[in-house]
Amino acid sequence: MPKPSYHILVCTNSRPPGHPRGSCSE
Repeated sequence: MPKPSYHILVCTNSRPPGHPRGSCSE
């Protein structure tokens, strides 16, 4: 199973163009 910290890092970053999930900070 993927490390939670990776998901958190992705979540803190702004949404990349064309990202289907959108950004968590929105």
